[in-house]
Amino acid sequence: MLKGIYSLNFGGGGHPQNKLLKGFSLAEVLITLGVIGIIAELTIPNLMGAYKKRVVETELKKSYTELAQVIQRSEVDNEAAIYWNWPYNGGMTGSLSDSPDEFFQRYFAPYMKILHSEKSGQKNYLIYDSTGNRSFWGNADKNYTKWYDLSDGRSFRIDVFTLINGDFTESKKGSVGRFYISTTNRKGGKFVIGKNLFSFALAIKNRNLVPTVTDYASHDCESLKDNRDKFIERCKSDTSAAGIPPTFYCTLLIYCNNWKVPDDYPIKF
Repeated sequence: MLKGIYSLNFGGGGHPQNKLLKGFSLAEVLITLGVIGIIAELTIPNLMGAYKKRVVETELKKSYTELAQVIQRSEVDNEAAIYWNWPYNGGMTGSLSDSPDEFFQRYFAPYMKILHSEKSGQKNYLIYDSTGNRSFWGNADKNYTKWYDLSDGRSFRIDVFTLINGDFTESKKGSVGRFYISTTNRKGGKFVIGKNLFSFALAIKNRNLVPTVTDYASHDCESLKDNRDKFIERCKSDTSAAGIPPTFYCTLLIYCNNWKVPDDYPIKF
């Protein structure tokens, strides 16, 4: 409770005056601090989680938009992408006719602010699932792929695995590569699927190269409506189907919710 404290003061003419000051007891101060601490403990994690979600939402949409802009700018300087000198590695397992890094340096690098590059599978460039275990896919030391660090803290890797050349026809379409992108909430050099690592596909549609959210047209927002539980489980469990990495399922869940992390998203931020 409030207690009275008398303070001796001198008023006009030098005569002492007694004033009653009110303050809190030590017990009351301690109780108040304890209540504040409990409230902070309950609310700060939620506030931090909400902030991290906003970071992922903003940066994932930004990456998708920027990738489309990079392709458009490169096509202005280097003709249509279907005529680029695409490397080919026989479905990601054969030998290369051209270096993917050389391909990237010619068609993508001039339009991006890159600070550093590192071969896939190296320390600080490993992929983990949401439980903290090393992911079973994407961690091989692939000499034909690299991670590129951007000036704003994001990192990405581009995989190309389909041959395209000048005799491209309307019948040839579909995915020609993958683009893995991290957000800036990457701590300890870890890529965590669905938390700070996502992916897009590079696809040919109507003779144009465009970014998409999955490798297959059957995996889109409409199919998500009918298979939501399955897609959520594949995002969370580090499993793939038909060669589709779990990062695509995580990206799809956010993309199809208007670039917002849905309430049933399986990974905590």
